Amino acid sequence: IKKAWEAALGPAKTVPMNAFMLWMSGSGVQIFSIMMLYMLFSGGVQGITKVTQTFERFAIVEAGSSRADPLLLPKIIYVALQLAVIALGVWKLSSMGLLPTAQSDWLAFLQPKQVGNCLVKSLSHCLLNHSFNPTTYVQFAVLGIFRSMTTITSY
Repeated sequence: IKKAWEAALGPAKTVPMNAFMLWMSGSGVQIFSIMMLYMLFSGGVQGITKVTQTFERFAIVEAGSSRADPLLLPKIIYVALQLAVIALGVWKLSSMGLLPTAQSDWLAFLQPKQVGNCLVKSLSHCLLNHSFNPTTYVQFAVLGIFRSMTTITSY
């Protein structure tokens, strides 16, 4: 069981080294940092997929025993530490700006806003509500001219 715990805590020894190497690689997108991230992710995923192979040499086979697996807790710790290594890689991707976390990263999936003429919309609203009078028309006309002047001069 002691050797199983040593194997389970093995990834914890690599976390500080990987964190230092990721920090030294900088936050720019270069081939070295991309290779580091690939090695980090592939090592974490391979560690999780081969957890049973890692711990099968420590398994104690007892005939007729219905006890729970004594290696369950070391296996859980091992997987959690591998996930911590992967989380370190996700943090590095975020610091490099490669994760789509901003709203502007998803603009391709948004529908563009349909902008119509404000003057026409306002006049049609007044006509439909039967609250139209000549002063309202003048107010909307002045407002429409003012809006068009401000939009032209703001560019």
